[in-house]
Amino acid sequence: MRALLPLTALLLASSALAAPSKPRLLVDAPGPMRTTLSKALRDQWTLVPAKPALRSQPVSGEVHRACSRARAEAALAARLQPSGTWSLLVLDCADGQPRESFSLPGGKKRQPPRTLPRAVLTPLLAALEQAGASAPPMASPPASPPATPAPASLAPAPSALAAPAPSGPAVAAPSASVPTAEVPRTPALAAGPSLPVALRLSVGGRAFSRRFYFTDDLFGALGAYRLRLAPSALVDAEWYPATHFTSGPASAVGLSLGAESALGLSSVAPDGTVHSTRVQRLRAALQVRLRAGTVELTPFAGFVWQAFSVADIPGIPLPDVEVRGLRAGLSARAPLWGPLGLTAHAAGIYPLSTGELGSSAWFPRMVTGGLDASAGLTFALQRSLELRLTGEYFRLWSTLNPEPGDAFIAGGALDFSWGATLAVTLSL
Repeated sequence: MRALLPLTALLLASSALAAPSKPRLLVDAPGPMRTTLSKALRDQWTLVPAKPALRSQPVSGEVHRACSRARAEAALAARLQPSGTWSLLVLDCADGQPRESFSLPGGKKRQPPRTLPRAVLTPLLAALEQAGASAPPMASPPASPPATPAPASLAPAPSALAAPAPSGPAVAAPSASVPTAEVPRTPALAAGPSLPVALRLSVGGRAFSRRFYFTDDLFGALGAYRLRLAPSALVDAEWYPATHFTSGPASAVGLSLGAESALGLSSVAPDGTVHSTRVQRLRAALQVRLRAGTVELTPFAGFVWQAFSVADIPGIPLPDVEVRGLRAGLSARAPLWGPLGLTAHAAGIYPLSTGELGSSAWFPRMVTGGLDASAGLTFALQRSLELRLTGEYFRLWSTLNPEPGDAFIAGGALDFSWGATLAVTLSL
């Protein structure tokens, strides 16, 4: 009986060594979601929790170090989005870069689903397999020193009963481990929403034109202005401070800032004289980022200051227009196909002042409204860098409300411009 115990232990150890080990998967997810992932993936992967947890938006170096500590071949991060959906992001341990992302609907009280739907599980397994295949092999234990050959006098003699070698073509011996059948790779779903970015910074240039004129000019005494084409430089930024610390609802609240200024602009009067011209724009807004499937919707509200002024031109009464007011609207971003995406916005403007145009010397009782809108394409150059080409339109309309005795009599004024912007956007 005692002799059977060492034999049993030896058999168990041999079975453990013979059984193929599952690859290790680094998982960074809240407890309930980690349970759901464990049920779905434990047959193919050995799940290792990330300790310490990764950032809400992991960076490549952080992922690579965490994988090395856990000896993992791939990584999977789960994040709760402000809309209540869950994002699964597959990360490559070799370079720490994201590979695929998938979206899951949330349950009651924003809880994760109890099981992964097959429509997500199949492409998720394929993406993990691909990420694991590119990972460098884990360090294997040091090989044992080669056995010392036995003395020639102790080598056993060949048995006379040994079976003769079979004739014909040689047949390869079966491998010790049973090969697994190649599973046809299911095309991955369209990528779900990426993990939210904390900062978007855009730098670029714009070519624009402008036209300003009065309507119902009773005495024909007022001037008009037309700018055919001019360049300007611009910078825009969106910042979501809480995204650095959490993926909860607070990460959806952000700030946006923008500035634009014309470059070397001047205007030429009918008599050929050149007059300095100033075009500038500043805006700031509070905004909330929302998800509707793969579309990112961002309502915003804030302030705008926009100035267009020309040095006095003799004989042409032309007021400067300087708008200070409230601005509110909605912007949208959506993937289109491959690296292409769509971007658009529309905003209304409620001017609180209009500078010289609304002064007592011109039209003190005027009522003004405005809007601006844009639409265009984005092209992803890298994971965090994109090129943006958009067309914009701005319109400011005014009802002048003149009275007898005013210096100028006109029914209204229109100020509108249109242009195209080419910018590079960095997302972090």
